[in-house]
Amino acid sequence: ALSKQVVGTPGMLPYPNGIELFGKRYFGHTLGHGDIVVVENEKILAKTKETYGKESGWVKRLIGLPGDFLQLRDGILYRNGIPQKEPYTASPQSTFGGPFLPDCTGIRVPRGKYFIMGDNRKGSSDSRHDVGFIEEKDIQFVLPYADQKGVVDKLWRDAIADLTPAAKSH
Repeated sequence: ALSKQVVGTPGMLPYPNGIELFGKRYFGHTLGHGDIVVVENEKILAKTKETYGKESGWVKRLIGLPGDFLQLRDGILYRNGIPQKEPYTASPQSTFGGPFLPDCTGIRVPRGKYFIMGDNRKGSSDSRHDVGFIEEKDIQFVLPYADQKGVVDKLWRDAIADLTPAAKSH
């Protein structure tokens, strides 16, 4: 599925990357909204072992960065109060809450933490449900959002009308 396509993509970079000098990183990718990441931690390994019988990491999308305020309402992701058009999701207005981030409840992403979701929002184990926030050290690889154009965006939807009532997911 998507994980095989993305992991096999030449543009996927190890993370962190760049050069570290005197405790500062140079020439590396700074994580951003929409980046695809491979994440792995104890909760994820336990969840994949329980679900698939084998431990593995997850391929997910970075949705919330440190300081972001996230809310899910009527199937729409709001980041810092702004409804998001997400062409990479399987269907529009399909982002509903879970135990960690219920619908109509806001949450601020703490410093050093990230919020991840899968593109198939109705069938994705992710920060809303199973693992909550992830730490930067959990991120193994990254495919920057800008580098997805012409590589994995062929399957994206036209999101121009995503926020209209006609796009409501059922």
